[in-house]
Amino acid sequence: MGMPAGNKITVLLGLLVGAIMSCGTDTPLSEYAPSSDQEAAVKSALLGFQDGVNRRDAKRVAGLIHEDATLMLGRERRMFSKSDYIKILPQRLADQPPIALGRPKMNLSGSTADVHVYMIRGDARVLITFHMTRDDNRWAISGWTF
Repeated sequence: MGMPAGNKITVLLGLLVGAIMSCGTDTPLSEYAPSSDQEAAVKSALLGFQDGVNRRDAKRVAGLIHEDATLMLGRERRMFSKSDYIKILPQRLADQPPIALGRPKMNLSGSTADVHVYMIRGDARVLITFHMTRDDNRWAISGWTF
């Protein structure tokens, strides 16, 4: 004999909820398979940024940011130059929890790229756009917005 109708509905509902919940799961940036050498280089720069933040390595983070960068910070969404950001970076790294970057959506055009990626920090999950610039065959963060 088969399963009662009420149990079938419960099982189907459980499977549906599980499927919906899994759709929102972020794949880590480290598992992203780049489609070109330039995408691989952008991925590498962003992994370096993530690692620098998580190790609280201000020098490493600063080294990945372009000299002419404009960076959006805080709930107020204030814009900072790289030189102003570097002044507050050590304290920001000390005060903030680690980050995890998810699977990116990259738009590369010549020596620029816009990378849309979810960043998880503590309980927050925020869609960030990293603006990247390639100088001397090296990708650097020229800004970010959220």
